[in-house]
Amino acid sequence: MQLNREDKDKLREYIEGRINEIPYGQRLQLDKEILESLLFEPITINKEKGLKLKLPIWSGDFLKKIDLSQVDFTNVSWGIQGMDEDSPYSIDIDGVKVDYGAAKRIEGIVEREAKKYHEKVEGEEDDTPFLIDYSGTNAKIDLEKSFEAVNEGVIKARACNFSGLDFSNIDLSKYKEIWLSTVDLSGTKIKIPRESNLKAYCSNFDGIDLSSRTINARRYLLEEASDNLPGCNLHNTGINITLDPAEFKTRDEDWEEKVQSAMKNYWVGCYVNGKKVLSESEQLEIAINLKNQYDEYQENIYKELNSKIEEAKRRR
Repeated sequence: MQLNREDKDKLREYIEGRINEIPYGQRLQLDKEILESLLFEPITINKEKGLKLKLPIWSGDFLKKIDLSQVDFTNVSWGIQGMDEDSPYSIDIDGVKVDYGAAKRIEGIVEREAKKYHEKVEGEEDDTPFLIDYSGTNAKIDLEKSFEAVNEGVIKARACNFSGLDFSNIDLSKYKEIWLSTVDLSGTKIKIPRESNLKAYCSNFDGIDLSSRTINARRYLLEEASDNLPGCNLHNTGINITLDPAEFKTRDEDWEEKVQSAMKNYWVGCYVNGKKVLSESEQLEIAINLKNQYDEYQENIYKELNSKIEEAKRRR
């Protein structure tokens, strides 16, 4: 069954408007072909080479109530939205230039979806463009089968929320470069090889094991290089952070304040110069334990003193 663009837009709007009627714990079952036509925009980006991709254009919290288990995510582009906005026609995949018309179409889709997204979050503190949100769904996404992995040999994603998906079986060992911008990987159990060149901006790695990696505190805070993961949430990653006050003092007057803020908001569970950054609750627990130990020690002293006083009385 082929749907035109107007039919798809109406169907998307209808589903979003009625999705909350689905009982808790159940998911809406849709025809696989129709569902994929709503989720993706298929684009031939080079007719001569027959190079095609699927651009994700429909996502959000409502997808949690739709069964996505049978959806084919092969050849989906999670990163092409990250193309140079000033030069959208310079996309180059393994030496294959993207057709001018395809590039214009991609540009139009991105602008259209970004506008719709901003309308949805109007008034909220969120300026992320074209957010692709599959968090908490039962989607079976394999980044190894993405358009960028297959055709460029790299992992790319931009403005994607994959939180809670199971990426534990994805093997990224053959990809030398992983490029992420505003991507949420929290709870995915993804394994990022030490050998891979990880470049990321403003992404969420909460709970992902990065203990084999080391970044520089100043470069992280000043967003000097993507391989220092600037703006990223590194909670409970175990990543090693080198902090040298001498690097800051000559240029950054408020560096101590920035470091304290990062330690509280982004570096909990990391190791700064070999020392683990503790959360406020962990610090409170330690403080309570120390107080309890002190109180117990003080009580034992009083008991011992009272015992000696009583003993002295008996000797009179």
